[in-house]
Amino acid sequence: KRAETIVVPVLPSPIDMKATSIFLEELKKVSKVAKKQVKIGAVANRVRDNTLIYDDLDEYLTKARVPYIAALREAQNYVRAYTRGLGIFELPEYLAWQDWAEWEPLTAWLRSVRSQP
Repeated sequence: KRAETIVVPVLPSPIDMKATSIFLEELKKVSKVAKKQVKIGAVANRVRDNTLIYDDLDEYLTKARVPYIAALREAQNYVRAYTRGLGIFELPEYLAWQDWAEWEPLTAWLRSVRSQP
């Protein structure tokens, strides 16, 4: 009830894309969302470049009726960070610079007025 911004992660799978379609339609029926008091954005999550399923997910999110904010790769850095009790931004730059760069569109969107109702 208090949310102003919702980020929806979507995995590269037909099942997740179908579930996301249903979820977004249900979400749009929520009063605050319908009244545009909440902004929604989508993030491709755990993707592998140059795969057919990522191409499908990229096309799906491009056509979805919510902003397609970022694509985050599937990387061992998330496992490394988790097992050390760290966040991805606490890993050394030489390990995580690519992941940091992939988060930039999402963090920029969250800081911008485009993510605010």
